[in-house]
Parts: sequence; C-alpha cells; structure tokens
Amino acid sequence: MGFMPILIKGEKLAQEITRTTGGGPKPKPYTYEEARKRTIEDIQSINNHIEKNEELYLKDEIILNIRMADNFIAKSYIPEVFSKKESMEFVGARIYDEKIVDNKQVKSKLYFVKAAKENLEWLLKDLEKENFNKTEIEQLRSIQKIDIMEAGEKTLGFDQENNGDICEVEIVLHPVKNEFDKALNKIKKYLENEPLIKQYETGVIFILGKIKKDNLNNIAQFNFLRTIHPMREIKLPELRVCNGSKLPYPPLNNKNKKVKIGVFDGGVNDKNPYLKSYVKRHEISSMPSEKDSLIHGNAVCSTVLYGQINSYKSEDILEEPKCIVESFRVLPEVNLYKIIDNIEHIVELRDDIDIFNISFGPRGPILDDQINRFTYSLDRLAFLKNKIFCIAVGNDGKAINPFNRIQVPSDSVNSIGVGAYSEFDGKIYRAEYSCIGNGREGAKIKPDLLAFGGDERNMFQSINYIGDSRLMTAGTSFSSPIIAKKLGELTNMSNELNPMIARTMLIHSAESKIDNGCEEGFGIVKNNIKDIINCNEKKVTIVYEGYIIPKRSIKLPIPIPDNIKEKGIINFNWTICTLTDTNTLDSDIYTNYCIEDYFYPNSKVYKFNKKGEKPITLNIVKDIEKRKELESLGYAISKNPVTSSAKHRTEIERRLDFKWDTITTKKIGKKLSGVDEPFLIISGLSRENSNLNKIKFCVIVTINIKNYKNNMYEDILQKYKVLSPIQIEEQIEEQIEEQIEE
Repeated sequence: MGFMPILIKGEKLAQEITRTTGGGPKPKPYTYEEARKRTIEDIQSINNHIEKNEELYLKDEIILNIRMADNFIAKSYIPEVFSKKESMEFVGARIYDEKIVDNKQVKSKLYFVKAAKENLEWLLKDLEKENFNKTEIEQLRSIQKIDIMEAGEKTLGFDQENNGDICEVEIVLHPVKNEFDKALNKIKKYLENEPLIKQYETGVIFILGKIKKDNLNNIAQFNFLRTIHPMREIKLPELRVCNGSKLPYPPLNNKNKKVKIGVFDGGVNDKNPYLKSYVKRHEISSMPSEKDSLIHGNAVCSTVLYGQINSYKSEDILEEPKCIVESFRVLPEVNLYKIIDNIEHIVELRDDIDIFNISFGPRGPILDDQINRFTYSLDRLAFLKNKIFCIAVGNDGKAINPFNRIQVPSDSVNSIGVGAYSEFDGKIYRAEYSCIGNGREGAKIKPDLLAFGGDERNMFQSINYIGDSRLMTAGTSFSSPIIAKKLGELTNMSNELNPMIARTMLIHSAESKIDNGCEEGFGIVKNNIKDIINCNEKKVTIVYEGYIIPKRSIKLPIPIPDNIKEKGIINFNWTICTLTDTNTLDSDIYTNYCIEDYFYPNSKVYKFNKKGEKPITLNIVKDIEKRKELESLGYAISKNPVTSSAKHRTEIERRLDFKWDTITTKKIGKKLSGVDEPFLIISGLSRENSNLNKIKFCVIVTINIKNYKNNMYEDILQKYKVLSPIQIEEQIEEQIEEQIEE
C-alpha cells in the first residue's frame, strides 16, 4: 500500500444555502409591574450610594450592573433599553452566578452599563411615567436586579495571609474615556509604584502596579474598576544534567530550511555544536541573562529541533531538523508587561515566522472572570497576524482543585495549550504535574493536546547547554515545543499546508489514550507525521478551508464512493477550527464568532410535517408514491433532510456542546444502508450586532469503512475530480514511502 496523502480543496464542493431558524421567545420571569417597581427601588438605592460615596465614582461615567434572570444569557436578551441615550453604553459583561438545578446547568449574567448621573434621573422619570415601548417592557421583565458591584466581586485569586505584604497586581478598568486621568489619579493613591498602563483598541484598560494587601479592598471599591488580581511569579522548572550520559552524534547534513519557529524564552547557546547550524539568537530583554533561564531556553530550542532524544543511543546520529529556530530572549525581565510588550513587537515585526513557542507564564490557575493582558494579547496577535502559539499549560497539576487548573496564557482560544504525558511499563498517563482543564469560555477543552513531557520514572532527555551531555528533566515546558516541532514539520512538507490547516490536522488526528478530557483535551499527538498526513484504502481524509459570513450557511458534501454494496458501519469524524476575534469586555462571551455544524447522513431522507400530526420520515427517491400521498393530505416537506444534530438549541445548550469554542470535534457511526450523499452544513454565528466580518475556518473530515473491498481513496478521487492529494515535496514523500514500506 503506497503513500496516499490527505485530500484538499474540499471547499470546491461547497454550496451556500439558507437554513431555517427556530425557537420562540422565552417566557419572562416577572410581570412588567414587578419589574418596574423593583427597578425604581434599585435606581433610588444607587443614587443614595453615589451621594454618600462620591469619591468612588466618576460623575459622567458611572458603571451599573444589570443582573439578568437565570439563563437569559443569549445576545437576543441584551437589555438595549439602557442604551437609549448617547451617554449610556454597554461596556462589558460576565457571569455572576452558576449552579445546577434539576441536573441542568443554570447561569446568570450581568451587563455593565456606563451612564452619567443625569441618565439615572432620566431612567427614574421614564419608569414613573411608564414611558417604554413593547420591546423595552419585555427587556425590563428579564432583569433580576440593578446594582453596583461590591469590592468582593472584583478581587480575584488573593490569599488571606500576610495582609501587610506588598504584591504585584493587574488591575482591569472599565473603558472610561473622558475621565481616565481622574480615575488613574484615584488608583495611584493606593499604589506603591508608578503603574504601567496598556490600553487596546477595544477600550479595556490594563494596569500593572504594586499594592499593599491591606489596600486591596479600598482600591476595589472604585466603581470604574472591573477586576484586580495578583500577578504570579514566573517559575521555570528545575533542570539537572545526567553526567556521563553521552549524546548521539549531530546531524550530518545542514540543508537550507524554509520554516522558522520562534521561541520566546531565556535564551540559547548558539555556540552549542548541536544547535549552532539551526539557531539564530536575538537578545530582547532589558536585563542580563541568567544561568537557569539560559539552560531552560536552550533545552526548549533543542526540543523544537530534535524533540526528545530518549530513543537515541550514543552511537546513533540525530535526524536533521526540519526547521530553523529563532530564539528571542525575553527572560528574565523587570515585569510581565515588558515581556508582553517585547512579544507583541516581535510578532508584529516578523511576518516570516508563523509558529511560536511559549514555555512560561505566571503561576496560578486561570479564573473565569479574569481578563488578563497576556492571554488577550496572544489571542489578538493570532487573529490579526494569523499566527500559532504553542503554550505550556503549567506544572502545578499536583495541587488541589481548582489550583491545578491550566495557567495563563495557555487559556488562549486561538492558540494550542499543551499538557504533558509520560509513559512507563507500557502505560501512557498524564504526567502528575501537568495542569488540567477546563479552559475559559471559548476554549473549554484544555489542554488542547498532550505531548511527551516525562516524569521521575521516565525523564525527558534533551541536549544540555554546552552540548556535551544529556539534559534530564520533565515538564510542560518541553511537551509544548514538541507540538511546535510537529507544526513546523507539517508546514515544511507542502506549500499547501498553512498553519491553520496544520493546527486542525494535529487535533483531528490526536488519539484519546487517557479517556479524560480535562486531562488530555483532544488527545495525544501522534509521534509519526506519516500517521497524520496519510490516508489508506479504507480511510480517507478531506480538508475544507475558507471563510463564512455570520448568519450564512454553507453545505459541505462529504465524499463517499458510489454504489457501496458492503454492509456494516461507516464512521465519520470531523474537526472544525476557527480563528476568532475576542471580546475583552465580556469574559463570558470572550469569542465573538464561531461555527455551528449539522450532520446530514442521507440527503434523500426528509420529514413531512402537518399541524396536529406526528412527523413522518420518508426517502423521497425510494418512496415517491408515499410522498405524493402525504402531500395530498396536506403534509409539507422539511426544508432540509433529516439531521443527526439537534436543530434549535438554546444558548446554554450551545455552550454545553462547545459551540462557541474555536475547536470542536465530532464522531458518529451510521449503517451503510442509511447513508446516501452525506453532508455537513456549517453556519456562522456572531455575538456582535455587526455581521460583516468573515470567519476563517478549516474543516477536516475523515470517512472510514473498515470492510470496504476496493480502494476507497482512488474511488473518491475518481468521482470527485475537484479534490486533489496535497502536494508533498519530493524528498519528503520518498521518506514517507520508505516508512510505509517498512
């Protein structure tokens, strides 16, 4: 069986279609009179608090909390009555309560509304005069309460010990515009240093500063402050050298490499005999290098080039790397904001590098309402510049829940968060230190992938700093660059494999070996690239790539051979990957765009509906006479064939199905007798009012018929002329052919 590379250009089969939308208005929990009375009381209470605590407010930019009733979290329930005046605007949102009721998830959401003092007076008068239209009345009936956020809801992640200590914090302000200087001066009174400030085009304001713990409650009482959380230390894993453990020989060849991988870390020894031909060193940090950081960065660069070298004997010759590493030393640095500044500068400058690795970050678990600059910065860069960041999820997996949760910035929704597995005595398992999921809204499945990171029983072997011995270590710091290496190898194989396709391929081909999504995410990455890129006579993979506009739908036919006579099961497996803009103002709807998918196994089977009667399912080709009979009785045929997906989902149901996640995978098996011209329909969803932005997507579908007697790969190519095998560079194809023959 020869080399059968995956098929591309699936998008040439695509057709734009219209889908029906469903679902009626949700019953409102309160009568208008109940809502009106309570809202008047809430506004009066807020006015009283402002009069007694004027120093906590900005007179023309007061932040109100509009707390919605349970499960009123969809975009359609936003109470736009509060944006009637020009000086009132929505400036963010978050989930304020989450619980399980009758075995169902219940979420409660609040919206932040910025208003001037005079707007509150206007709102009171309108409430007293009942000056609202029908739509606004319905919106008011969905509101639980209007209030001001208390300090305790803003301070996140602090311990209660050593209150006299000074700690470094990240402060997030609501988007204040006209009175920003006034707000900053109020905050500075409680800080121990001159703060660093970063404001992005979205309006959210990040501030880095130092504060005594005693003053946390005081500063958190400012109405314009959204959150304050500690900036954890960046702690690199301990490394040790196994003396006397001889390295294999360096590669014999040094051919030009077209793929570059950027490594942000503690530096590299570009005189190392194993690295000097494949590494370019860039000194970026404002501080001098440190020994431990250099050793760490050197090991990460070595891993990007060679992976783990555990399987190599001392007399072996290392395989030639497939890429060049550009090492950007950003550690150590005076503070994290300076590191982020440097990363942003390099990524925006270097259009020739698409893949980057980050094997460090501040310690401590992510928090669901924590909008931090590091994560947002990487998501923004990935979206705007079409880059991929491979990020270590952290090494605190042994801590008690929830302190073992993944760490910043691996919660990035447009990046790959990488955990670590180890292997001992023939068993594969999550390395105990590897942090676990869930991730944030928009990327709840985290880590995305696991790669080998080693542990005490089976250490990760790399090249030491000098290049004269093996480095024995363990950590997600080294599993992450393995994924970066795989991405580099994939994009090096073909000009038709861009970073987004490569990212989707890695996740699509990952294998679940631990059976715990919180620990392994989508699975463990395959060791051999040929197993990711290759089809066979019974299993075929097709790639679709393109753009979709929100509120539009695209039909993606799934190629299968004609006249399948075999009996049994056909298995479908598909992965959808999107790049999305992110919303720093709303941690609950952090991803602005997503794609919803619907699977149709048989394009000939429809439902016939008649009011008051049960729907009847019918094959419109095989049962022509029955169809005529039903239509004569007043039955109407459905717009689309029968789907194996839920049709009309609530916002909660969409989230439980990971619909707003940037990566989703599905598997389904069907009897061959019930499959005919199957297809997917993908629909673009937007959380913004504007639907002008295109959503970039990659869909990969694998079809597997284990008892197919002919060559399904050739049969599909014969039937679907627009599809083509991905063009692999000749030398690489020869290497894969040799591996297959072995």
